[in-house]
Amino acid sequence: MFNFFKVQEVSHESKEIKLAKDFQNIPNISKYFKKNTGIDFDDQEVIFKSRITSFCRAHKISSFSSCLKLIYIDQELRQELTDYLTTNESFFYREFHQIEKLVQKVQSSCKNVKILCAPSAQGEEPYSIAIALLTAGVKPSQFHITGIDISLEAIQRAQTAVYNEKAIRNLSNELRSMYFEKKSESYHLTRKVKNQVTFKCINIFENEFTQLPNFDYIFSRNMLIYFDTKTRLKAQKLFTSHFVDANTEIYYGHADLTHMH
Repeated sequence: MFNFFKVQEVSHESKEIKLAKDFQNIPNISKYFKKNTGIDFDDQEVIFKSRITSFCRAHKISSFSSCLKLIYIDQELRQELTDYLTTNESFFYREFHQIEKLVQKVQSSCKNVKILCAPSAQGEEPYSIAIALLTAGVKPSQFHITGIDISLEAIQRAQTAVYNEKAIRNLSNELRSMYFEKKSESYHLTRKVKNQVTFKCINIFENEFTQLPNFDYIFSRNMLIYFDTKTRLKAQKLFTSHFVDANTEIYYGHADLTHMH
């Protein structure tokens, strides 16, 4: 999965040994990443170290300290590292029982509703919600979904909305034919679903998040599991600040709920 550095010539061997020594001190870069994203890799230090090492070698960065200095000043490199560490694969109709509950509530609502998905990954969750609502007969004008994610790469893939068989494995053949166009081995989402979702690359802990409108429903599934208790509580407070009113509902993933207890 990762592009590990390979020594191509014997004459480079001593340099490789030197580089290996420079990839030992992980705490500073780990703290920086946690401070800026909220994601805690303390329990996955081996994985975190492997990914950072691979990233550095792929970019010809000789040490963790050099990497830290570079991401301080290079926004594009910082975003690339964030994408590299956080982009995860999801699939349509995941934990669908929660989406079913949302559909029932929107159907009985007399107003147009705004829905937030944070994180939105590569679009599978917000598009799943859109498909479920449209299939249930909810008018397109009655809802709109905002999907946010810290990964720019994930957002760009979500906007493209092209998926493989694995991503849509939970969808019936009827839903596939209604909302996707198959081209070769890929499934391209139709415009009528894509129009229901707006994607933004946003970190919930930065000011951009406060500028979002309030929402009637919030989905934040399988994100809190990456936070420590303090950061988890901070995230929950931030979501609460975007409630339209006391009737706003927030849906967490099963794994998130397990970590809350």
